[in-house]
Amino acid sequence: FDLLIALAPEEIIPTLKSYENKADLYIKTTIKGASINGNNPSVKVLFSCDNGEIINPINGHSLKGIKFSGSFTNGKKRAPETMAFELKSFGLTSGDGLGSVEVNISMKDFRAPDLELNTKSEIDLKYAQEFLGLKDFTEVKGKLNLALNFHDIIDLKNPAHTVSKLNENYDLSFILDKTSFKYAGFALPIKRFEIGRAHV
Repeated sequence: FDLLIALAPEEIIPTLKSYENKADLYIKTTIKGASINGNNPSVKVLFSCDNGEIINPINGHSLKGIKFSGSFTNGKKRAPETMAFELKSFGLTSGDGLGSVEVNISMKDFRAPDLELNTKSEIDLKYAQEFLGLKDFTEVKGKLNLALNFHDIIDLKNPAHTVSKLNENYDLSFILDKTSFKYAGFALPIKRFEIGRAHV
């Protein structure tokens, strides 16, 4: 799960690396063709995961039922412009059964990546705080429902241009229900914070 951990916020990566994990993994790589004298071979990779689990060894909280499948190819031209990556049906549930995450990602043309991301999450905030060991947060309550659909071509030479176009290429909606918590950096607790439904 090193790849999944690498996608997490930098401040919690050391914590996640200390967790126990297990899964049934499958990887098949096919390489065909010459790789010398300026030639690039055809590369195809298929991979999948079933029965994955990440466990906090301190309190036993877990993310379970982790599964996904995906593929990578360098395409017909065997070059960045025909490369394609896909992660399909990534899913997991929290150990208490109150939270879940579903994700699909596809990317093609690695020169100016055409990226599509769809994700849907239901998160029990107390369980998430305890699983991640976020000690600055206490008395956490509430739930977050989030859905994101994103599709854009990323200009690697001018990423600011892509950011400026975000409102034309993604739909984000979320519900924050009966949320309250105390945070070490705040003088007063947050009580009964709710967002019925928001679209961005």
